[in-house]
Amino acid sequence: MLLLMAVEAWLAPALAAQGEPVFSPTAGPDSPFAEERALAGLGQSRAERLEAARAILRAGEPATQLASAIDTIVRARDKADIALIAPCAASLDPAVAMGASAALKAYGRDALAALEALAPQALDAPTRKKLREMLLRDHVQACCRRDRAINPLQLEYEARLDELDSINENLDVLLLSLLREALPDLRKDINGQYFNRRYYYLPTEDSEPAFIEYGALVIAALARRKPEVLKRETEGLMDQNAPPSYYNYWGQMRQSATRELACFLARNGQSAAAVKMVSDMESMLRYQPDPAYAAGVHLDVAASMMSSGVKDERKPGRFSLAAGPFEAAVIMEHIETALQAAGQSSLPVASQARYLKARLLIAQGDDGGALRELEESIEASDEPMLLLAVDGAFASLAEERRFQTLLQYTALIARRVDENARPFKAKDR
Repeated sequence: MLLLMAVEAWLAPALAAQGEPVFSPTAGPDSPFAEERALAGLGQSRAERLEAARAILRAGEPATQLASAIDTIVRARDKADIALIAPCAASLDPAVAMGASAALKAYGRDALAALEALAPQALDAPTRKKLREMLLRDHVQACCRRDRAINPLQLEYEARLDELDSINENLDVLLLSLLREALPDLRKDINGQYFNRRYYYLPTEDSEPAFIEYGALVIAALARRKPEVLKRETEGLMDQNAPPSYYNYWGQMRQSATRELACFLARNGQSAAAVKMVSDMESMLRYQPDPAYAAGVHLDVAASMMSSGVKDERKPGRFSLAAGPFEAAVIMEHIETALQAAGQSSLPVASQARYLKARLLIAQGDDGGALRELEESIEASDEPMLLLAVDGAFASLAEERRFQTLLQYTALIARRVDENARPFKAKDR
């Protein structure tokens, strides 16, 4: 103890004469410690933080702050910043490269246009190609998610592909690639043997849904643009000697892409897949005590029949349903049963059922009945069908004041939902 006191007394004059700390200060926005950088950022305005982040990306250093700078910039959603973010996707730091890729996805279609305008020396060719393919796939998935949000019944309408075509890119090769990758799953599902593990098990955050869960719009695009190619690619998927479906959800329901494919084949004279799909769904109703669930199944059956085509319902000069193997009276029976099961529950299925009924009535020439059902559809649920804003099936009602009121109300409802779940309207429509 006496020795330590002697050493302290001996060093005291030297320490007092030094006057400055031994280590350099680390506080401030350029600190190597993330906590001190965050504390320094609290004293900056939003514009100052953005300008500091942009300066870091322009200089490309310090490397430890590139990821946080990208995160700061992407929140501003300024299209001019895409040119600063894109080169970071070629970084050797995985955190920076992944952050830049995720940021470009957040810009959507704007990132594709900015990537094309980027100077050749700003980004190497392999990284540019990789980013382009990633953004095109993300664009297709975003379009599919919007289609599922506003068109849960998978109805065909003229403007359905407008968002998909909103970029100046030929997507046919990519759409065919997605289809071919999903053919094994489509083969299982179209025969009632696909097991959707995401439905029964909690998916992890980094897991993505399979194509057949969201890819209905891809099938619809190929059906409209390249029907012969789609028929050739999917030839032989239906197994006539397949074992019977299991008596549970995953053996009887169909994923969205499979349902779209079955309806397409039915409209083109191959009704086996659609008939089996409808039969499997109807078998779910045998021992179903929940009326709300039964209403949803009846509605899915009716929508699948309508999309597959009906007999003798084509009227020249107005909206008409495609020709197919099912009868309009049977479709109407399923719709009425769904409405009866839904009752006054204000569930979305009630609004959807009345919308489907309005479509059937307009095809039969009953404009007054269709308009009445559309009004009931809007009032039946807090989540009405936003498809009305872009569905051309009701063009014959455009001059009706009541119909215009419905369109205005639909536009108001669309403002409260997420931007990615609103109807997409092309500028030329």
